[in-house]
Amino acid sequence: MIVVEAEDRPKHWRRFQVNLEDISSSGACFEVDKPIPAGVSVRLICRDFQVIGTVQHCTFRETGYFVGAEFREGQKWSRGRFWPKHLTDPGAIKAQSARDESA
Repeated sequence: MIVVEAEDRPKHWRRFQVNLEDISSSGACFEVDKPIPAGVSVRLICRDFQVIGTVQHCTFRETGYFVGAEFREGQKWSRGRFWPKHLTDPGAIKAQSARDESA
């Protein structure tokens, strides 16, 4: 769980607790209970890490709204700054698979 703030009108931010589904250097996907329209500015806040982006899409699925946000220019995420415990590193899975095959 992380905090997302969405600017629903100028200088007014609405706060959500969300499930972070995916994150990359340029954007993130998260699940939220209420829709956040495309074009809305969002802040993703994870402990002492914060990044600002813009919602690109919001799609309802069975359990909630899945929101894709692109980080603003100059705003980037890196594993060294914040790595959610529940996310899986595909590179680690590939490395483990290679080790298993060679054993």
